[in-house]
Amino acid sequence: MRVRPSKPWFVRRNIGLGWRPASWQAWSLAAALVLVSVVAVVAFKSSGIRFAVILGAAALYTVVAAITSATRPDVQESSDADRPVPEDEPAGETRLRGSIR
Repeated sequence: MRVRPSKPWFVRRNIGLGWRPASWQAWSLAAALVLVSVVAVVAFKSSGIRFAVILGAAALYTVVAAITSATRPDVQESSDADRPVPEDEPAGETRLRGSIR
């Protein structure tokens, strides 16, 4: 069962992949990720475990962001198949132009 916060912590990026912080909780989590990464680099200078620690922290950040994120309200999934074909436009060209977008 997924419990979402009343206000989303993260929102999807407009450009690129991932989420950006949208609340103080998300900014705190991002600061903790940076802190864990710096501590891992300093504490495990000559050990390969620092990469595992940083990767684990980034994975945890990603999971929390996915669970507490909101979808962008400006993005709507639509299909060209549902769009009516104008009378002055042949149906075949509509499909082609829709796939190029």
